[in-house]
Amino acid sequence: MMAGLGVGSLVGTVLWPALSDKWGRKPLMVVGAFVSACCLWLLPGLTHAGWAMFVTVLLIAFMNAGVVAITVGPMTHLTTPAHLVTTATGLAVGAAEIVGGALAPAVGGVMAEQWGIAQVLSLSLGASVLGLVFILLAVKEPMARH
Repeated sequence: MMAGLGVGSLVGTVLWPALSDKWGRKPLMVVGAFVSACCLWLLPGLTHAGWAMFVTVLLIAFMNAGVVAITVGPMTHLTTPAHLVTTATGLAVGAAEIVGGALAPAVGGVMAEQWGIAQVLSLSLGASVLGLVFILLAVKEPMARH
């Protein structure tokens, strides 16, 4: 399962933004958030570690890493004035690290203690659904810079 996380994240970080150059940023962000949410919804039903669980974990990592890479890479670059791109990228990455690296694990830990470890996946599923709604309602396809 850890290999699925690693391989999915590595390939998703590289491949998904590259594909977004051809098919558009927003469409691939929508697909990524949707697939991730679907896989997170299916994951609790996979009770045996095997290929189905491996592929599900790999897809979650792939899609999440790909959407994050599109967000902090081309989306930030294409939607920010050139003189502010590095600052905007730093703010986006910093905010993601604070939320995803500090707040989410703390909330997940409290949830696990209060309601059991299985409920932590509902936090991830909720975040994926919230991200999908945000992408659908607030994200606009950026204009290419020449």
